[in-house]
Amino acid sequence: MLGLFYYIYFMDIKSLHQLFLDCNSVCTDTRKIEKNDIFFALKGDNFNGNEFSKLALEKGAKFVVIDEENYNINSQTILVDNVLKTLQNIMVFPTNYLPQSLSLKVALERHRQISAEQHH
Repeated sequence: MLGLFYYIYFMDIKSLHQLFLDCNSVCTDTRKIEKNDIFFALKGDNFNGNEFSKLALEKGAKFVVIDEENYNINSQTILVDNVLKTLQNIMVFPTNYLPQSLSLKVALERHRQISAEQHH
């Protein structure tokens, strides 16, 4: 059963980027998640962020972005082909579609947030 999903191929990057902007911040670590964050379920050699998607929602995430269908939870789940590539595409979206000064500000702020999450 597919349930309610936001599929990347049904949602253009502009719409997905808007969901991204409607959240308080980006989080890749459920230990640091705050209410209304968007959780990106990144993978590493020793972990699979998809496994933490339910916990992220329980802790207050507004959306979770996953790339393994079996971790579907509800309409707050966004299934994509590759979480890392989607995050990267969202980060560069402003540089392609927004005025340059605004896009640089948005991109730098998002980069700062993600870097802070990954280094803590």
